[in-house]
Amino acid sequence: MTSIELTGAATHVELPDADLRLLNADDLTFAAVRPDAESLQRMLDHLGDFSEPLARAPVVGTITQLLLLGELAPSAGSAAISRGLHSEHNPALVEPFLSVGHHISDRWARPTDSPGLRSAMADAASALATDPVNRQPALRTLAANATTDAHWAVLDEASAAAADADLARRMLIRRAELGQRDDDAVARLPERDADPDAGIKRLKVLAASPDPEAKEAVWRAFFVDYAVPASRDTLELGAIFWRPGQFELLAPYAHRYLEELPHLKGGMLNLGVVIRAMYPHAVGDASFPGRRPRPRPRTRPSASTRNQLRAQSFVLGRLHRARTL
Repeated sequence: MTSIELTGAATHVELPDADLRLLNADDLTFAAVRPDAESLQRMLDHLGDFSEPLARAPVVGTITQLLLLGELAPSAGSAAISRGLHSEHNPALVEPFLSVGHHISDRWARPTDSPGLRSAMADAASALATDPVNRQPALRTLAANATTDAHWAVLDEASAAAADADLARRMLIRRAELGQRDDDAVARLPERDADPDAGIKRLKVLAASPDPEAKEAVWRAFFVDYAVPASRDTLELGAIFWRPGQFELLAPYAHRYLEELPHLKGGMLNLGVVIRAMYPHAVGDASFPGRRPRPRPRTRPSASTRNQLRAQSFVLGRLHRARTL
């Protein structure tokens, strides 16, 4: 490793010959890196080959940065993380890598690419589930992306041996997304593990389902009954609602979202969480970021609402830019 101390706006450096120069290896400073095309490809191809955790972590950080800049195809970033996870065992990296990889394959990838990328992420998670140190985050990611019979076999065995129903709930959400919702199984879960948030967990199963009545029930919970408290569960529920593979079913809700914004109730925390959670990242088309709510007479979205909307619209614009690569 070569350490450099910057002495001004530009600093001349002399470096040894190498196939790849990994800037900010060991994560020594706050730095954004924009590698050239050849270096980027080598970083992606060899994520799992870097010997030091603080060399691997900045590579995944660069993947997320380039996605937001619209300079990396989501499929390339997701595939690199899936490959790297097969040889990753550091618990400080496994869980965030799984989280980033799932988010890219699920929400950033083109809908046509997403199923294959999610299956690859499930393959990596299934392999990691054999490692006792990383088993829990691996099983959670596997449950979110399970595709094959082999994936479900691993999950069924783990769920049967689990002391609580958390993994079983996650499996029911994924099965619902695949059109296999089991309401009876959802109703039986409290018998196994009483959960004060069982109502929200049930909404997650409904949210994933490609069923018009189920979607409407979740929508009413957010915008009519105000039955979804501001929490991490709110963000997860929104992400589950907007399934990329359910575009035709969800497209009308993108317009309804804008109609609801001027009339949202609650404090700034609740407003901010709901606006972020229910923003239609998965189905909003390239023109959606330029649209604005149409207020009824004497109503207008608050300044906080407008700022939140701009922030989410920025992300959606970058998502669509990345999908063109």
